[in-house]
Amino acid sequence: MGRTGVKPTKLSNDNAYSALADDDDDVDITTLSLEELKKRAAEKTRRDEEEKKAALEARDQAIKKASSMRSSQTERQTPKEETVDLQLQWEVDLPPKYTDMTLVQLSDTKQATLSTALRQLLTSKQINEMVRFLEDTMTNDRPTILYRLFCSLLRTNTRENRQVYLVATALKNASTVVTKDMIEEALQKCYLDPKAVSANLNSLADNFLIVVKVFAENELISHVPSFKKTEEEADNTKHAVEEVKEVVKQEENVEKSLSEKARADFKALLDQNLLSEELGDKVMEMNLEKDPRYVGLLLEIVVPEDLTMILKNKNDIWRCILFRIQNYGDMIYKFYDGEPLDVHVAILNEVVEFWFKKGMPQHFLEACFYSLFENELLYDESLEGWKDQGLTAESYKKAIIKLSNTVFQIQEMMDARE
Repeated sequence: MGRTGVKPTKLSNDNAYSALADDDDDVDITTLSLEELKKRAAEKTRRDEEEKKAALEARDQAIKKASSMRSSQTERQTPKEETVDLQLQWEVDLPPKYTDMTLVQLSDTKQATLSTALRQLLTSKQINEMVRFLEDTMTNDRPTILYRLFCSLLRTNTRENRQVYLVATALKNASTVVTKDMIEEALQKCYLDPKAVSANLNSLADNFLIVVKVFAENELISHVPSFKKTEEEADNTKHAVEEVKEVVKQEENVEKSLSEKARADFKALLDQNLLSEELGDKVMEMNLEKDPRYVGLLLEIVVPEDLTMILKNKNDIWRCILFRIQNYGDMIYKFYDGEPLDVHVAILNEVVEFWFKKGMPQHFLEACFYSLFENELLYDESLEGWKDQGLTAESYKKAIIKLSNTVFQIQEMMDARE
């Protein structure tokens, strides 16, 4: 995607006297001595510094007057005028080197997962879900995912700052895989092609200011000017930061309490020795959160040491009897039916993690995957979604290799069923 608007001009750092090429006078510099050239270069540098300082001061004044200036514009304002308005405000905020990142095509599954993670972050304040999503994506996809994330954020109402701080907190928590360069590059892409982000450039300019300020305050980006805050702005920022910190604290507590509650509830439920429909109906009565980690807990509780008790082979296909409808299959089907696709993908990840932590026992993973789909406990599309995740975890890499033949068998089975 090409850039729009006027490309910012910058001086090359390769030649100490390159500034002389921009002089408007008719002096023949070939007749000047070295000392005269140095003097002219120093004078040019001084003027550039003064102009840069003046531009920063003018920008700050322009931002304060931006709302009133934009309200006076007519509805027939041309695209060129809108672009210049954005350009005048943001030229000084660009990093020193200008690049136009190349976007990659994201699969439908990844785009859906990103939308779900962002919605959960902004509406339910589920920061850890966004962090996990960023950590689990492929390295080559991550810059494009950040760009899509920023586009969605810039199109929302960010005036309260809270949503921007939620995203900033998620990015900080994912700092092992999300770098400053990635964030700056994605933000710059939004700046260079604003119409690809939003048709409402006035709203985009306001939101971009808030995003850049918050990201700079959280040290997520480096190449931005200093911002002078009014007392009211500083107070709003303080409240937003405190609110997000409280959200993070609450979420950490939820993560811990959910695991403890899940273990206690599941153990109590399974101690009743219920199976099939009776177990499925009972778990629905408990009104538990539809968390995929319950499958991992189920395996932890019910899988015996002697796996030959639950693994069966027929026609060279391994199956796990735990996932039959008359055993625990009905409970899984009823509990997760109707949930988003990413939940079903996460269930497969839970099975993989259990298998990996247990020492990767022979035939267990293949049997679990085949039985989950043979008994129609998960969406057919979740198999493709699981394969397309491109996770960097060692357990995932091992599972992809281990299941290469089983995936083919599952797809054959699903095709025959149709």
